[in-house]
Amino acid sequence: MKTILLTFDIEEFPAKEFNIPINKDEAYKLGYEGTKKILNIVKKNKIKITCFVTYEFAKKYKRIVKELQDLGCEIASHGFNHNHRYNKMSEKEAFSNLKKSLDGMKKLGFNVKGFRAPQMSKPKYEIIEKVGFIYDSSLHPAWIPGYYNNLSETRKITIKGKNLKEIPLSVAPIVRFPMAWLWFRNFGLFYEKLLTKINFLDMNFTHIYIHPWELIDIDNKINKKYMSKLILRKTGDEFIKIIEEYINWCKNKKYEFNTISGFLKK
Repeated sequence: MKTILLTFDIEEFPAKEFNIPINKDEAYKLGYEGTKKILNIVKKNKIKITCFVTYEFAKKYKRIVKELQDLGCEIASHGFNHNHRYNKMSEKEAFSNLKKSLDGMKKLGFNVKGFRAPQMSKPKYEIIEKVGFIYDSSLHPAWIPGYYNNLSETRKITIKGKNLKEIPLSVAPIVRFPMAWLWFRNFGLFYEKLLTKINFLDMNFTHIYIHPWELIDIDNKINKKYMSKLILRKTGDEFIKIIEEYINWCKNKKYEFNTISGFLKK
């Protein structure tokens, strides 16, 4: 069975990352508005997705995260907050923050098994496993200038440490073109369909990630002088339409939508 792992990094709008002068409440509101759109997509299309949620977002908006869980979606960890960069912390500090985030999510009622670091800034695999996560999803085997170069990493699921599963995001074989968020938006449906078919030539899963604020018309909410056209382009309803057309195409191809934990069980 060919499986689509559609995932969302649920967080506030990353104003600090883009150097945009909006306050914390506004940033969280954009993330929340986008998460409501995710909820609508799940209900309308009757699919299962995985949501990597920061502890601070889950604490602030527990009800909507619980709604996603009640619909059969998986709730996983996106760390304590989106500003954390675990690869730049000491091992002790990274462990402490991740442990607090996992324990906090469990106290809120979420059975968290997986982790994805903000901006893929994961600490050592040993730390992720020691915290208590079963799998990690912080590997993007592509080259993103200014962020990371993982061109030598595998596209396949591997075991790290003693028994931690690494589920990499999907990229095209050989050329390693990314398939997630702004590439999905800017290159459109034909690009995403083509790369999905190419990826399935040697893989049984296609793993994609998107942010909730991409489902909001950011172009009309953020001063254009602060963000590039690539980041702003086709956000909001236009992107939602592309996502839903992609979902329908996948269903017509008999691809299964599943959570990461559900896929690993199979």
